[in-house]
Amino acid sequence: MANLGSYYINGPTLATATAVYTDEELIYCAPDGFYSDGSVVRQQLNCELLPAENCDVCAYPCPITPAVSSPAPPSLGAYYMDVDLGSGTGAVIINFTPGGPPNGIKAEYNGNTYNDLSSPVDGFHSASGTTAITYLGRTADDCGIAGTSPVLDNYRYNGAAFVAPGGNTNPTIDATDVSLSAAIPGTCVMVVPKLSPTPSTLSLTMIAPCAASQFSIEVECPAALPSFLGAVPEITGTCGSPLDQTYYHAPVNGTAGNPGLYDWVFSDANGDLPLTGYNSIYIGGAAPGQWIEVVQGVIVSINSC
Repeated sequence: MANLGSYYINGPTLATATAVYTDEELIYCAPDGFYSDGSVVRQQLNCELLPAENCDVCAYPCPITPAVSSPAPPSLGAYYMDVDLGSGTGAVIINFTPGGPPNGIKAEYNGNTYNDLSSPVDGFHSASGTTAITYLGRTADDCGIAGTSPVLDNYRYNGAAFVAPGGNTNPTIDATDVSLSAAIPGTCVMVVPKLSPTPSTLSLTMIAPCAASQFSIEVECPAALPSFLGAVPEITGTCGSPLDQTYYHAPVNGTAGNPGLYDWVFSDANGDLPLTGYNSIYIGGAAPGQWIEVVQGVIVSINSC
């Protein structure tokens, strides 16, 4: 697992420096070990840096908080972040704030791609393809991304910010992967289940395809989701059934144990089994009580009995 710290080098970049130091005056050499800026990694031995190697996957420990923003002023680009989730298990919560101009995101973990999100403004968003990037933003701020293939500079997270290691990416943006909102969608929530201690690396790709695009992202460590009691799902809204089922939710507008509109709902604490289809669930509460509608794993309405 990487350890973050402040170090100083005797060159403009880690790739061109000859040594790493612990002080700004470059008097005290940093301990022997490996050092990375997110794009290259170099071993220091006896105050001398050995040849640089490309850092294809430099994973930084969760949680990634507070939220990391793309560079300001806004920069078109393809942004990459690798997160070390450790050996814990549970649901990994990713909070992605795309702003108005469209920004895209997908997560990759253990050979699977995750691209479903829930907005606090209008709920479920997803690309049509299971491995595609989902683009979110406000319709009025769209720069016409559907059907385009922009050439974007690469940026990679280095443990503190996104830096430009060089190279570019040329994504093809299919119209069916663009899921924009009438209003700015706010901080959208993605849930990635981590069911075993290994693997530990989560890879994120964010695409900023408009000149005014800017986003922020944070990644929580895996943990059990909060639970609430409800009745067996029904096809239509009913009230008064026994509250003998335990459900789990990832809050979007709700709070722990109190599901809110557009929260994710699961049948397991790891966020692996979202409720699918159309479900009406009586959740009780003060008279006359309430029931929720869940579609595609997301609460779409909360109703009084």
